[in-house]
Amino acid sequence: APTNVMANALSGPVGIRVSWTAPTLPTGLPITGYSIQYRIRGMSDSTYVTVTVGAGTTQRDITGLQSNTEYRTRVATRTNLGTGSYCCQTTALYVKTVPSQVQGVTVTRGVSGGSPSLTVSWTAVSGSGITYTVRYSTSSGTTFQQVYPSLDTQYSIR
Repeated sequence: APTNVMANALSGPVGIRVSWTAPTLPTGLPITGYSIQYRIRGMSDSTYVTVTVGAGTTQRDITGLQSNTEYRTRVATRTNLGTGSYCCQTTALYVKTVPSQVQGVTVTRGVSGGSPSLTVSWTAVSGSGITYTVRYSTSSGTTFQQVYPSLDTQYSIR
């Protein structure tokens, strides 16, 4: 069975690169390829998707995955007798797309409950699973407060 199975996020498209070390088969049968399986973490084994590569390959990029999702991967050797046991399920891998920079930021001054307030708003970034985190300072930048991820495209500071 393959060893040193690893999965790493790709820097471009939403995907992962699965890599492994080729085994030495004690039976002497030549390796005809590998089967790589992946699924969303937490889903049943019946949801694994299988992709194959030839014998001389020890890595495969899997793209078109859901962003902000954890995946499990595993690899098996193929010979003329069929596919061997899947080995070395990787730990969960967090696939994340980096959204484009927020655009159209505006700050509006106002009054809320008799106290001054600011409302920061921005244009939504396209993509699925995008959340926004707002950090602001009321002490000339010496300490910051953070509003945890939200789907909202505005935040009021009072």
